[in-house]
Amino acid sequence: MSAAIVAVIGTLPGALLAGVFQHTSAGRAERAATAEQLRRGRLPQRPGEQRLNGVLV
Repeated sequence: MSAAIVAVIGTLPGALLAGVFQHTSAGRAERAATAEQLRRGRLPQRPGEQRLNGVLV
């Protein structure tokens, strides 16, 4: 019984830390995607290209 309690108490901080890292990573990926969209929207359009909201179509 005590071994199970120790295992749960030992596992919980690791799970919480993994959740924090996952949340941080998701926010970073979202910011990178937004920055990439802005960057693509600022690129000059070449002759013959068609863009819709900065994305080639």
